[in-house]
Amino acid sequence: MRQDAFQPSSGFIGGMWPLTDRAAAAFSSDFYGGISARLKDGPVYLAEMLQVVRKRFYETGDPTYLAYRFYGNANLQVVAQ
Repeated sequence: MRQDAFQPSSGFIGGMWPLTDRAAAAFSSDFYGGISARLKDGPVYLAEMLQVVRKRFYETGDPTYLAYRFYGNANLQVVAQ
């Protein structure tokens, strides 16, 4: 693997309260699946993707989607290599 392929982390996503495994798995699937789907169109802002997934609360009524917060650079992007 190329040396420059590894970049230090510029953010952290964490839960604000204890979460069940099932709810955390659903959130993770939506979050990472959304990133993967959007990468084909260019860079994906993590904070924006988190905002999109948090809106699932309105569909599901599950407060787990509101438990996650992003701490870091609001301009942090995921890019395809």
